[in-house]
Amino acid sequence: MRRAALLLLCATLLLGLPPRPAAARGGGATVERHLLEKGVGELRRAEAAWFQKDRKRAASHGRVAERLFRDVLTKKPKHAEAARLAAQAATFSGDMKGAKSWAGHYLRLSSAGEGDPSLHYLRAFIHLLGDDRPDRALRSLLQMYSLNARVRPHERDSLWFLALLELGSRYLKAGKSAEAAKRFASGARIARRLGSRSKEILMLANLGVAYMRANRHIEAADIYRGLETLEPNNALWTWRLGMSLANQSRFADATAAYRKVIDMQKAGKYIVAADEVALLPLRLGNCLRHLSAGEPDPKKSASLLDEAQANLEAYVKGHPRDVAGHNWLGVLMQESRDKPYAALAHFKQAFALDPMCESVLRRMIQIHARHPAPEGTAAKTWKQQREIMEKDLREGAERRKETVDEREKRTGGSGCE
Repeated sequence: MRRAALLLLCATLLLGLPPRPAAARGGGATVERHLLEKGVGELRRAEAAWFQKDRKRAASHGRVAERLFRDVLTKKPKHAEAARLAAQAATFSGDMKGAKSWAGHYLRLSSAGEGDPSLHYLRAFIHLLGDDRPDRALRSLLQMYSLNARVRPHERDSLWFLALLELGSRYLKAGKSAEAAKRFASGARIARRLGSRSKEILMLANLGVAYMRANRHIEAADIYRGLETLEPNNALWTWRLGMSLANQSRFADATAAYRKVIDMQKAGKYIVAADEVALLPLRLGNCLRHLSAGEPDPKKSASLLDEAQANLEAYVKGHPRDVAGHNWLGVLMQESRDKPYAALAHFKQAFALDPMCESVLRRMIQIHARHPAPEGTAAKTWKQQREIMEKDLREGAERRKETVDEREKRTGGSGCE
C-alpha cells in the first residue's frame, strides 16, 4: 500500500547579521556604516529570494551586497564582519570560488583563527547553500558548537535544521530510511531547541514517513499520536495514524481512525496532502474487508463486507486509472465474494494499467488454474491464456523485480498496492 509523502517546507533567517548600525554621529565611520547597512539590506533580500527559489533575483541582490561589503573593506581593510558577509553574498550570487576566497580572507582577519566559531558557521553556510553538501555543513556546525555553543545560537540552529532536513530527505529518496530517521529525529530536537513548533512538526512528520518506509509502524504510530496532540485540528495526522495502524494489522483501530478523518473532513478541519488522503476509501475498504473476515456474526460480517465493497467501488469510480483500486476490488471479489470471474475483470484492468505488477499477474494465473473457462470462452482459449501469462511471469521476472525495487527505493511502495 502506498506510503505517506514527505513534507518539505522551510524559510528561515540564516545570515547571522550584525545589529543594525546605530545612526552615525559624524566622523570617518559614517560612510562605512552606511555601506554596511546597505549591504545588509541587500543580503536580506538575497536570502528572501533564495528561499522563494528565485535564484536569479537572489544572485542579483547578492552581487550588489558583495560590492558594498568590498567597499567597506576598502575603507577599513581589517573589517572581519564585512568579509564574512561578503562570503555569504557571493554564495547567494552563485560565485563559489569567490565565496571561499572571502571565507579565507575572514580567517586571516579573525583573531581566533580556526578557533573562531563564526568561521565554522560561515563554512557550513557555504557548504549547504552554495555547494549543496548538507553532510559537510553538519560537520562544520558540530565544530562550531563544540567551540562555543553560545555563539550565534539561533542562526546556527536554523542552518543545522535545514541541513538535517535536506540530508534526511536525500537519504529517504535513496531508500535509506534508517539513516533518514536519524536525521529527522535530530532535526526535531534542534527545532525544540529553537523553540519553533512549526519546525518541530515538520521534522516529526518526516520522521513518521521514514519509520513507515522502514516498516517501523509502531514507532510511526507513536509519532502521529504525538502530532495529533500538537495539532488536534489537522486531519492529516489522524489519517497517517490510521495508515500506520493498518500496517500493523490493527484493522479495527485503523477503521476508527479513518472514520474520524471523515468526520474531521466534514467539519472542515485543516488537512494537507489532499492527493494522499484521497486514498481514504481504498484504505477504509480494505480494513473493512479484513474486519468482515474476522467477524463471527454473519449479519455483521455481511454488513462490513458490503461497506468495504462500496468504498472500493467508489474509489475505482473516482480513480479508474489507479492500479491499486482495481487490484483490491479484485481481491475482495476473489477472496470474500467468491466471484473469480468478476475478480478477473478487475485484475485484467489493473495489469493493463501496470504490467509490472507481478502479484496481479499471479492472481490471474491462479483463477485460470482453479476455475473452468467462463461461459462464452472455449476451454482451449482459456488454457492458452494461462500459458501466455505463465510465460510472461517467467520471462518478465527480472525486469519486474528491478522496476519494483526501484519504486520501493524511491517511494516506499511497489505502485501495485
